Amino acid sequence: QAAALYGHPGQADLIGVMARQGTSAAVLAARIRAAVAGPQLSVVTGSKRGTAENPAAAADLSSFSDLALGSGVINVYVSLFVAGSTVALSVAERTRTWALLRAIGATPGQVRRAVMAELAVLGALAGPAGYLPGIWLASLTVRGFASHQFVPASTRSWASPVEILPSAAAAIIIAQIAGFLAAHRASRVRPAVALGEAAVERRYPGPLRLILGAAALVVGVNLILSSLRQPGSNSEIPLADEALLAFLAAAAFLTPYLIGPAERVLRVPLRVLGGVAGRLASAELQVRSRRMAAAAVAVALPVAYLGAIIVVDATTAQAAAAQSSQRLAADGIASAPGPGLAPSVLPAIRHQPGVSAAVGLAPTTVYLVQDAYPLSTTAEAVTPGPLGALLRLSVTSGSLQDFGPGDVALSTGAAEGGPRVGQTVTTYLADGTRYTAKVTAIFSRSLGFADALIPWAAAGGGHLGTSALSQVLIGGSAGTSPANLARRITSLSASYPGLQVTSRSVANAQYEQDASQDSYVNNLLLSVVGLLVSVALVNTLVVVTLQRRKELAVLRRVGATTRQLLTAAACQAGGLILIGVLLGIVSEIATVTTVSKAISGSPAPDIPWPSATVILGLVTLLTSLAVLAPTARMVVQRKET
Repeated sequence: QAAALYGHPGQADLIGVMARQGTSAAVLAARIRAAVAGPQLSVVTGSKRGTAENPAAAADLSSFSDLALGSGVINVYVSLFVAGSTVALSVAERTRTWALLRAIGATPGQVRRAVMAELAVLGALAGPAGYLPGIWLASLTVRGFASHQFVPASTRSWASPVEILPSAAAAIIIAQIAGFLAAHRASRVRPAVALGEAAVERRYPGPLRLILGAAALVVGVNLILSSLRQPGSNSEIPLADEALLAFLAAAAFLTPYLIGPAERVLRVPLRVLGGVAGRLASAELQVRSRRMAAAAVAVALPVAYLGAIIVVDATTAQAAAAQSSQRLAADGIASAPGPGLAPSVLPAIRHQPGVSAAVGLAPTTVYLVQDAYPLSTTAEAVTPGPLGALLRLSVTSGSLQDFGPGDVALSTGAAEGGPRVGQTVTTYLADGTRYTAKVTAIFSRSLGFADALIPWAAAGGGHLGTSALSQVLIGGSAGTSPANLARRITSLSASYPGLQVTSRSVANAQYEQDASQDSYVNNLLLSVVGLLVSVALVNTLVVVTLQRRKELAVLRRVGATTRQLLTAAACQAGGLILIGVLLGIVSEIATVTTVSKAISGSPAPDIPWPSATVILGLVTLLTSLAVLAPTARMVVQRKET
């Protein structure tokens, strides 16, 4: 039976070997390797048998590795923003210390090494300190994946004290990278003017920051232009994500140059609404542009990054749901839990009264060869039948009529910049079998479905990685109600255990439910990034506010009241919120419009206003608390003194 289902006479993927009594698995494995070892053979024992025995587990491992890599890169990038802003402000706050060291003979290299050594020590302490919360969050994540059926319910997270070492190493590396520019700035203080530079903040940074910001901006614009030159291609999405990172980097470097123009725009409203306090807040924005720039970037980061995640997720879900409801034309869908339905169910369904058409589907994978490199592509294998009457795939060119062996149909994304209708392409099926086919159709409704269609009998059949049908799309005859159709098909369950039939409306509702479950990963990433950027926001604003200690003392001495100082802090917080929110929206707008155009064909994204309102509200609340709470404490302490 296994040989018949496999489809490769005389071949096998796996050979199970039982050891005689008294022979250990390790010894037996060594003997097998010595006897039949070759480049195509591997011998596994113990827990390593699981990956070989269950290919689905190997695929899950690959998916988890990709998820860990993608989310890890994002978290490292956001961590660099968090650490970079905090370190830069901390080093800048101690400018007088570095100036005094330079004045008594410390060399620039000694100052740089002092800063970097301090950060290395802090990183070494931070890695182990974050280890326990990290494994707790990892455990919650794995349980969440299990509850959403991404992994088996028995899956448990794995942790070892050895992981403290890479955690500490990663923290040290991030701290060193984040502190590089701050250490360079501290070492540039000249001994002759050390005290003067320590007392007066330079309004604008040096040329290096301008060059880096301009370079990041150019990279972001080029990424957006590259994505726009690929209309309808799924490659637009990763390009747009990379562009968002580039725009955020550009904002971090260039915001000190934007604070001045922003202050001039806000000057009149602040002075009209805040009076004397508004004038104080306006002067602070104008004189301390570098300090205010760091605070504005901290506000822009959660707006841009979290906003992009929720908008892209909502746009994708909306477009996928719309395409699903438009795509499905069948009156009923037959399916079964577990491996699916045997192919013999098709003729049995077609012979039922009231059935006008039936086509079977099975999800699989094909590898399209582009630029001499095979790219993994999601696909659906289809049995012969009137596919166009059961699925409205919105064929943009070619036709699916008479679709059969030797044919392949591609989505607009998979075919972008590649083959056209009538051309012959080289593909590889799920088991690696070469399949040379002619492109007979290009279709556009691929979200939540597949990027390729291949015949069930492709390359002679038996090469799809499965021998069962996941679904059978059923069309009813005129005058047959969906309820009667489902009842007649369900009568076959005695011969096909687990057979169930759902109507088109129920199938669409189930798809929307599955799509909402798939958004769990995005929500998980949103939560992690949200925590990181919230830490960055609070840390940065608290440090910036505490640096005003001497200024508040001087203002108290010249007659400023507690109410005026608190009102000035509130006006300053309001100005930072406006500047940061606008900066965040500008940073993300190119990304979300590009992704929306790639997914739905329209540059107008679907904005989930409740989620967007929550993000803006949290940013406003955290900003206000991080500015007003330290200010109030310093003002009260000065008054008591």
